Formats: sequence, structure tokens, C-alpha cells
Amino acid sequence: MKIMAAPTPDEGVRYYKPCLVVRQLITFAYDVSPNHVRGIPDWAKTDWFEVDARAATPAKIDEMRLLVRQLLADRFALRAHTQAMGDRRYTLVLAKADGALGPNAKAAADCVPVPPGAPEPPVVQPNKSERAPCGVSGSIRDGIHTRNYRGMTMKQFAGALPLGGETVVDETGLSGAFDFTVTVPADEPGQGEDQRTANVGADPALLPAIERQLGLKIVSTPGATYVLVIDSMRRPTEN
Repeated sequence: MKIMAAPTPDEGVRYYKPCLVVRQLITFAYDVSPNHVRGIPDWAKTDWFEVDARAATPAKIDEMRLLVRQLLADRFALRAHTQAMGDRRYTLVLAKADGALGPNAKAAADCVPVPPGAPEPPVVQPNKSERAPCGVSGSIRDGIHTRNYRGMTMKQFAGALPLGGETVVDETGLSGAFDFTVTVPADEPGQGEDQRTANVGADPALLPAIERQLGLKIVSTPGATYVLVIDSMRRPTEN
């Protein structure tokens, strides 16, 4: 289904996405990780839409987020609010005083970039091409679980690391995109088959592996994490 915002002059900045789910629109518009959103209906995670919107004047990314918020309100009747969750806050920080990253964290290379501001990179199949999309892939070989995070900002990486249902907020202060590789012992020995893997964030071996291999650390401090709660939304009608 094609979703168009209210018409604006052609000289404006276009926000065009040929194929996405509404959850991706929400995470972009509110600048949140998917793990920081509650109450999204199932259809908003699975139904594909084409979105075409324009800003009346050249827009910065924060202004474009506001445009997409208005589109969500107008076409999907989205109503939402923020809410504090829990009494602990999990943050991703640099593990070393000198700020040096570990051997398995490098500047991003050899993948098709995730658009700036998009907090939700795709899950991709590994080793399909030299220019595979940036995102998350995994494999289990010889009892070792390898998780690859390609072309991801620190914010995207933190958002991809739920810890048994908890969410992680980036406080590294680092910009740019990175390639991360994390290896931990697998629960069950693999047979050499590449596969999309279950959430590695729930593995207790993950935290020391992130610190040792990436030079990053997840710390827990008193305080709430704020999430976006969807109060109501509906499927749009055809244009």
C-alpha cells in the first residue's frame, strides 16, 4: 500500500521509502530503538508499505522526524506517550580509560549503509555478497556462536542488545558506523551451518565478551529507562 503525506511543493525534501513496516516509521520518527517501543500491533511489524512524503522546505533530520510523526498521526491515527520502565538503567560505555576499542570493533566497511537516523538495521544473511546490507547476522560453528553487526552506529548496536528483556542506551559518545564481531560459546555445538540466530543478548557470556573483544561495557545504574508506549493506531486507508 502506498502512503502519501499531504502534498507540499516539489522543491521540498522528499522522504521516500519504497518498502518498510510501520514499526520502522515509528522508530525513525521518535528516534528510538525498537526495544524501546511498547504496544505495537502485529500488523505494524509485518505489513509492508510504500511511503512518500515531502517537507515544504529543506529539512534537517530532526525536522524530517517531525514530518514523519505527523504522517503517522494523520494516516495511521497514531497516539503515543513516553513512560518510565523499571528502576535500573542499562548503558553502553567505553570500557577503557583511554577510549580505545577492542580488536573486534572496526570502522565500518564493505556493506550497504543503513540510512542515517535509522535505529533499526535489518537482519541479513551472512556471506551472500561483498556488498551485503549492513545489519545483524550470525552463525554457529564448532561450538562457537559468532554474531556480526555490520555498519552500525553505537546507538544501533546498543539497541540491538536486549538483555533478557532489558534495553541498552548508548553513552559512548562515539559517532560514525562500525563493524562488530562478538564470539561466545554456543549452548549447542553447531554443524558448520550459517543461520540466523536467537537473541545473543540473553547469553550470560555476552557481557565479558563485549568488554574483552569490543572495548565496550554495559553498566547498570539506578534510574528508569524511558520507552514509547503506543496508545492507539489503525491501518490506513488507500490514497
